[in-house]
Amino acid sequence: MTTKINYNQIKGAVVNVLDFGADILGTTNQDTFFQAAIDSLTPVGYGGTIFIPNGVYNFGGSLVIPAGMEGLNLVGESMAGTILQYNAATGTFITRAGAFSYSSIRNMTFRATAPHTSGWCMDFNSATLGTARAITGITQANPAVVSTATTPLTGTWVYITGVVGMTQVNNNYYTVGVVNLNTNFTLRDPNTGAVVSTNYTAWGSGGTWQQVTAPELTRDLELSDLLIIDFQNGIRAGATINSRFQRMRLIGRDIVPTLTSDAIGLQIGDSLGVAATSTTIENVYCLAPSGSYWGTGLWNKYCYGLLLNNYVTDACQIGLRNDASVDGFM
Repeated sequence: MTTKINYNQIKGAVVNVLDFGADILGTTNQDTFFQAAIDSLTPVGYGGTIFIPNGVYNFGGSLVIPAGMEGLNLVGESMAGTILQYNAATGTFITRAGAFSYSSIRNMTFRATAPHTSGWCMDFNSATLGTARAITGITQANPAVVSTATTPLTGTWVYITGVVGMTQVNNNYYTVGVVNLNTNFTLRDPNTGAVVSTNYTAWGSGGTWQQVTAPELTRDLELSDLLIIDFQNGIRAGATINSRFQRMRLIGRDIVPTLTSDAIGLQIGDSLGVAATSTTIENVYCLAPSGSYWGTGLWNKYCYGLLLNNYVTDACQIGLRNDASVDGFM
């Protein structure tokens, strides 16, 4: 009798993306095929290795790592030869549905081909966002007041994005101050207090706020031997424990009018103040060649026990930024 088993029944299985329909010639979007390879290693907790042969693979949307995944390894054949191209102008290429641990992404190139104006190459931030609610105005005041038909509760966290005009508030996390029910609320920075928007550009139109739920930790994440090119933001690691970022080159994208000064090469630590602990950064280069830009090369947000060895930054507005205290900095 022959018994058939699936990849998700073999802990530590090695699968090849070509077996799921991926095309090394880059003629079609590969989103569905790569996501199928990742999902083949579920149920969560089993993990395994996904091998990506040399080739040029095109993508139009995000790849999502399932919540609770352990032992997932995305491994390219070579950093120069395995090229994943993200062709959308906005959004994040690789993200997660929740916490995942003991995983790695190694040995490949990520390139944004369109002028990438919003999002990240990889975002493992621990924040989970709720329903997007429309913003109908933001004042230039102390504190800034956000008008909206549905208001959050005082003291909760919100994430704001998509505002036209007052772009200084975009892609940031805030706490909610004073609330006028179903009319407006004031913005607070979790570190400095009331958000003073007096000198911000006037709100023009649009934007949304989303309530933030509890953070989730990523443990033992390794990102190594990677080349990341032309994304607005590179990597946001979120709240990680015992994680390593090694032998990476993050190259800033061309300057265009929509690019704001908060473009980030590598962010370690969580936007909600949840610490990253025992982090190793070695042989990492955040570069902004002529005509390119990073607002911040490396941003440590609540990062404790940081080993920094051979970190190089070039032509960034801020090469190394520390938010709050940093313990064990070497």
